[in-house]
Amino acid sequence: MNENKQIGKKAFSAGLIIFTIIIAVLNLIIFTIFKPLKLETNHLKLIFWFSYGFMMLAYVLQVVSIFTGRYENGVESVFFSIPMYKVAIFYFAVAAVLSLLFMILVSFGVAVPFMLMFILEIIVLAVFAIAFVLSYTHKNVVLDIDKNIKANVFKIRTLVTDVEVLAEAVNDNAALKAKLARLAEDIRYSDPMTNDSVKDLDLQMRDLVAELELVVSEKDYAQAETLIRQATLTMSKRNKRLADGK
Repeated sequence: MNENKQIGKKAFSAGLIIFTIIIAVLNLIIFTIFKPLKLETNHLKLIFWFSYGFMMLAYVLQVVSIFTGRYENGVESVFFSIPMYKVAIFYFAVAAVLSLLFMILVSFGVAVPFMLMFILEIIVLAVFAIAFVLSYTHKNVVLDIDKNIKANVFKIRTLVTDVEVLAEAVNDNAALKAKLARLAEDIRYSDPMTNDSVKDLDLQMRDLVAELELVVSEKDYAQAETLIRQATLTMSKRNKRLADGK
């Protein structure tokens, strides 16, 4: 997990530096060549500054997409299997080219219709916004599933550890020790996922393991063997219910 975080930080830092350099060079070119303050009419200036604004917005959204789409627990934002940062790069490139095209036209005195420029820029922005929302939703869904799986695996591993500790504590009864070890293995290789159909069985297993701890500590080995049989039956029933539900 730490490795994935490092990857995310390095990718974000590198992307931010690269696009800052690109936008700095673009600004240098724009204000050196086009000279927006010297445009002849207010209409041309309006087209220029709106085009410039959409390009700067594309840059800001590029940074946001790199930040929000970064790796988290091995997961990154994707849009139809394409990483979000690639979608954002494509959007930035399209928006920059479109904006530069309008800037070039107005610099030559071409009175581009404002609504033509505005609608085209908005369409490109809207497509990116839809892709961004879908990809970010995908990432959150995957992360939620991952967290749920880890939580279920942790619960199973906790039961395994508890039973293994009991087996280690039984040094005066080899048969019981072997049965506890076998129960621990049954739990270890059981399906870690859970749902409403096995919720009652999960509770039973926790209660049975708690009872086992009590009777083993009291050296009531006969009752311990009974509880082991019940636990084994409960795990078997649980696995079958889960299998039937798939």
